[in-house]
Amino acid sequence: MEDRSAWKKVLLKKSAVSELADEIATITGDGMEPMYSDGDNVFVQYCDSIAVGEIGVFNLPGIGMVIRYKAPDGLRRIKP
Repeated sequence: MEDRSAWKKVLLKKSAVSELADEIATITGDGMEPMYSDGDNVFVQYCDSIAVGEIGVFNLPGIGMVIRYKAPDGLRRIKP
């Protein structure tokens, strides 16, 4: 059985962006500042690949969840 104790309800306005989202994630930590701050909510759309300039959330073995943007030469951290 799935543990839903960490879930929270979010009310949002229906829009073209919200209709494409598969879930809403909450940013934790300051690794994406100034673009995103600790506690910000972001829309997440599941996909198999991302284009240059897009941001992705990846589950890396031995590391866990990380967020990177795709540069022309590969994935990069948001905050160096």
